[in-house]
Amino acid sequence: MRKWDREKGQMKQKPNYRGEVQEVFADKKFQVKILINGAEEPVLCFAAGKLLKNKIKIIPGDRVAVYLEKIGGLGRIDYRL
Repeated sequence: MRKWDREKGQMKQKPNYRGEVQEVFADKKFQVKILINGAEEPVLCFAAGKLLKNKIKIIPGDRVAVYLEKIGGLGRIDYRL
């Protein structure tokens, strides 16, 4: 996903990772296994608003694109692949 950078006057790209959903929790959070620096790590993620609004189902085994926040370590699932 791209976002406008006001200071530089150009578009900037978010750091996205691709992973696979391992587990679905009851509070609409997901455990996703992503590849970071050559090692597979499990990350706790939540679904983005568009996924919830359009009632897109995410089940274990789905491949997803994840945006990681710099602070907190909680990821956001932007879309299913």
